[in-house]
Amino acid sequence: MRFSAVTFCAFLVGLFVGAPAFSNSDVLTQHNDPARTGAQLSESSLRPSNVTPSTFGRLYERYVDGQVIAQPLYVSGLTIPGQGVRNVVYVATRKNLIYAFDADNLDPDPTHGLIWSQPVQVEAPGTVPGLARGQCSETLGDVGINSTPVIDRASATMYVVARKVDGTLWLHALDIVTGQPKAGTPGAVQIAAAVTVGGQHIVFDQTLELSRAALLFQNGA
Repeated sequence: MRFSAVTFCAFLVGLFVGAPAFSNSDVLTQHNDPARTGAQLSESSLRPSNVTPSTFGRLYERYVDGQVIAQPLYVSGLTIPGQGVRNVVYVATRKNLIYAFDADNLDPDPTHGLIWSQPVQVEAPGTVPGLARGQCSETLGDVGINSTPVIDRASATMYVVARKVDGTLWLHALDIVTGQPKAGTPGAVQIAAAVTVGGQHIVFDQTLELSRAALLFQNGA
């Protein structure tokens, strides 16, 4: 996987040959598990004899609008209305866009394979405010979704943090089948916090922070 500029910032989703193209093991959180090990313990096909230049490599590319720094996620065997059962790859961009691609669509045209795409915020993220106040000077351009979302497979819900142009951070609950706000949830909740330590009242200043750490869903929270 790598970033590439093709008219707009494009993300190349690398999927491989030389083994079954897709595993039945979902990737619902960053690095596969709550411990963030990155280990795929169900892998049983890859070995030195079949991971070679002639048998192992990228199968296709897909274009998305915006830089991608969150890890793509994967859900197998998802029923999509009107399309049947699909294995789905989810990609989030810093323009606050979420894309769902058919993981088994091997068409080499990078504009194909799209199931749906949805803006997480009605308002685009814009450029980073607050740089003069100490924020990382290496962060440039649109800064919407930075952290890897997390998926609760049982409720078919994706949780994702998006940053608005005013610097506020919002936690969204999306339906992974449609990309729409999840029914029965507030849809979006602004992240806020405050604590008093040693008599000092400290309020979380969203304009100074970026949501970089991946989201975790555990024990229903």
